[in-house]
Amino acid sequence: MCPCKKYIVISDEDNGYPLETFCIPRHYTDDLDRVLVPCGLIHDSLFVKRTPKSSGYRPDYTGFEVPNKFIVGYALDYNEFFRDLNHVCIISETGRLKYAKKS
Repeated sequence: MCPCKKYIVISDEDNGYPLETFCIPRHYTDDLDRVLVPCGLIHDSLFVKRTPKSSGYRPDYTGFEVPNKFIVGYALDYNEFFRDLNHVCIISETGRLKYAKKS
């Protein structure tokens, strides 16, 4: 269980605005029903690397802060390997050489 207690509530009660309210190109009129205008944007990131080259920008929500290393696993791959892991790992230099693409 995650020890943090941050919650995000996403409400879909807003029906949006009719297309006639906005200038919509004609070729989209059959594809769109309503226009939704967000009140704001929330930027989230599963991983934020600690690096001296950082611009200082921080997302609103961060899953994990990781060292400035190459991470793999849980859908993050290295040359099509490690994507199927159910956890995240730092790949060693030996692992990077072993799974490097052969030219």
